[in-house]
Amino acid sequence: MKIVHWLCALCLVAVAVPSAAQVRIVRHGKAVARIVADPADSVDMRAAALLQELVGRISGARLPVVAPGKPRRGDIVLGAGDVRGLTEDGFRLKTRDGRLMISDGGGKGTIYGVVTLLEQYLGVACYGNNAWRLTRSRDVTIPALDHAENPAFRYRQSQCYAMAEPFYRDWFRFEEPQETFAGGYWVHTFDRILPSEVYGRSHPEYYAFINGERRPGKASQWCLTNPELFEVVCTKIDSIFRANPGMHTISVSQNDGNFTNCTCPACRALDEREGGPSGSLIHFLNRLADRFPDKEFSTLAYLYTMHPPKHVKPRPNVNIMLCDIDGGGLRNAIPREAEAVVLVEAARYDELVAALKAYEQVVRAEFAGIEEGITIEAARCERPAQMLPAELAVKLTKCVVACPDGVQRMSTAMPGLVQTSSNLARVVSDGSSVKLQSLLRSSVNSEKEALGEAFEALFTLAGAEVELSGSYNGWNPNMESPILKAMTASYEQLYGKRPAVTAIHAGLECGIIGSQYPALDMISFGPTICYPHSPDEKVEIASVEKFYDFLVQTLRNIPER
Repeated sequence: MKIVHWLCALCLVAVAVPSAAQVRIVRHGKAVARIVADPADSVDMRAAALLQELVGRISGARLPVVAPGKPRRGDIVLGAGDVRGLTEDGFRLKTRDGRLMISDGGGKGTIYGVVTLLEQYLGVACYGNNAWRLTRSRDVTIPALDHAENPAFRYRQSQCYAMAEPFYRDWFRFEEPQETFAGGYWVHTFDRILPSEVYGRSHPEYYAFINGERRPGKASQWCLTNPELFEVVCTKIDSIFRANPGMHTISVSQNDGNFTNCTCPACRALDEREGGPSGSLIHFLNRLADRFPDKEFSTLAYLYTMHPPKHVKPRPNVNIMLCDIDGGGLRNAIPREAEAVVLVEAARYDELVAALKAYEQVVRAEFAGIEEGITIEAARCERPAQMLPAELAVKLTKCVVACPDGVQRMSTAMPGLVQTSSNLARVVSDGSSVKLQSLLRSSVNSEKEALGEAFEALFTLAGAEVELSGSYNGWNPNMESPILKAMTASYEQLYGKRPAVTAIHAGLECGIIGSQYPALDMISFGPTICYPHSPDEKVEIASVEKFYDFLVQTLRNIPER
């Protein structure tokens, strides 16, 4: 009997504690709580607005937002409470005395606390701007909480188009460079900090020593062992922080380009000791971190600095952004850069450099007026621990030379339109094996399949394993399409002239959808995009509004079925 009584008492205690710690904020569709936020704190006010909007979507009730004053039960207090152990952007959700305290360690902590409250405890899911999933209820109660988080990464960014929406960035915990980096100094900043057009002529010694000469320029790097350069950079960084009060992070990072690092005797000796060019970079950043201990310095592990140094460790206030690139970036993108490590007899190194420079001129002549600025650079490096066997290297080279690449066939139905092509997009090696990726495109499925068979035959003969995957159907143009005629009429109504109707050689969702719904009438259109599937991809902003108006007009004119 004593055991039974003890268990009953224990159950009563277990039920009573969470109930007392819960915070009811909406009852029968009416607000019974307040959001307390400092009107002078822009982050807390953004967090308050987000919480107010989403609770309103759930319940139909609008929680009032009030300035700090005398606390009362039911309050959700932003920016106050236990901050022990919290770092920048960290937060703690804690219920106490009938209130919820959302404390933070600075930065966007209260915003991220509100997002976590909504997502994990109030059942709100977000997929994009104004794209929600939630369960509507006239009663909303916050459970007993003691939940603390600190970010795993100091900085997160995306290239997604939705980054233009502040809400999207807040919900998914992204940041924009101008929010974090003083003066917007973010990535490839050497030439922004010390413009080569200003310092290159008067101080060539500040710049990389390559093949026996100093090479100032926008794509050149600094001579990171030059003591005078270090002092000039410190002076400039100090002025940047003074011009941006409240900011404490800056990127000091190499200009875009590969094998353009300094090889003067001092830099080379340091890099050889550290096993690569990242050595002199991290030594330089550590000196900056020591000079400005209250600031944070970001740099890149990118191309020639991708591999870490052997000995030196970055200071706590030095953070490194990893950018891993080999040959090409994505299988559906035209490769812009590539690198290879070649083993050559020391006595023939200059001969190799001369041959590469001669070939550079050949390539530049071939692509004159199309691709300006093509460069081929050579630089000495440490011998890798592993090298491809000579026989495999020869087979690989021959396969790459013989590999179908570029336009394979033009359309006979539409002059000027590419019908079938291939793109040798990636070549990646770990020193013991090599993986190549190529994307095959065709509006005629049989031609695409034949091209795949050619790839398979070539690389199988060389002893490679071949995998054909990710196929999607072509989509042939239909110039008699009803939706094309309807959209042509809409365009003429809007702009008083006929549109230019054309076909493009690209992989479109229409091919995938059409394979499942062959009778579906489809068209693909959008704003003007330049350099698609490349790092320079951009959209013509003025064309976006025109595209939207055209879409709306088309929807008005489509007949009901």
